[in-house]
Amino acid sequence: MWNLLAGCTDEIQVVDAGFGALVKRLTEEIQMEWLQNEDHWIEWTGKNLSASRRRVLVTHWYGQGYAQACHQYNFEKVFDRTGGNLTDDGSGDHLIKLQGLDEFNFVIADAQRDPLTGEMPADIDEELTPEEASLENDENAACSDGEEIEEISANDGSSSDEGGETTDEDEGEPFVCPPEFEVVPECPDESKRVAMALAHRFDVGWYTGEIRRKVTLSDSTEENGKYACKYPDSRKEFFHDLFREDYGVNKMWVVLKKI
Repeated sequence: MWNLLAGCTDEIQVVDAGFGALVKRLTEEIQMEWLQNEDHWIEWTGKNLSASRRRVLVTHWYGQGYAQACHQYNFEKVFDRTGGNLTDDGSGDHLIKLQGLDEFNFVIADAQRDPLTGEMPADIDEELTPEEASLENDENAACSDGEEIEEISANDGSSSDEGGETTDEDEGEPFVCPPEFEVVPECPDESKRVAMALAHRFDVGWYTGEIRRKVTLSDSTEENGKYACKYPDSRKEFFHDLFREDYGVNKMWVVLKKI
C-alpha cells in the first residue's frame, strides 16, 4: 500500500535516512584498505586496467560495504522514524520523526489524500461532477503506483498568441501560497529569475518548483528563449515562457521567497 504524498522521498525513504550514506562510507573504506597494498595501487592507477576489471572491483567493494551496512543499521528503528511501520491503531505514530519537520501528526484520513495535491477527497468532490471525480480517481490511482506528472504538457496548458498575449483560458484558481513562502509581488526582471522558487499553474492546478536556467542554445528550437523549470514530482524539466503579463496569483505564475 502507498499512503504517502509524492515529492517527499528525502524525508521518508530509509535509504535517505542514513543507510545510503553508510553504504557509501563503508564502500570507500574497503576500497582504501584494498589500495594500501602496493601491487593493488599500481594496478588501479596504471594504464593497463581494463574497464571490466574496474567494474568487477567496484562491484565487490560495494557488495562488501552493503553487507557491513546491513549488519550495523537499525532498520526497524528507522522504519519507525520514517513512517514505514504505520499501524492501524496508530500505536507507533509517536515514533515518526520526519527529516526537516519539528512536528508530525498522522491521522487515518491522511491516507485518503490526493497523492499529488494533498487535497482531501471531500475537497475534490465538491468541485467536480460525478463523471469528473470518477476520472480523477482513476488518474490518482495510477499516480499512487509511482507514476509521475508526465501528462502536463510543455506549453503549461495555457493559450497565447505569438506576441505573448494571454487569453481568457489563462484565468483559473488563484495560487495559495505555502506557509513557508511569500509571493514576490512584482514580476522580477529576466536577469534575476534563475534559481528562484516558482509556482506555476497547469491544467491540474498549481505546482511549486525552481527556475533553473534560461535556454538559449538548445537543439530543440521550441525551448530556446524559455525558462527550464524543475518540479519535485517529475524527473524531467518543463519549459515556460514566463511572460511578464502572465505574472500574478490569479494568472499563470509567480516567484516565491522563503519567509
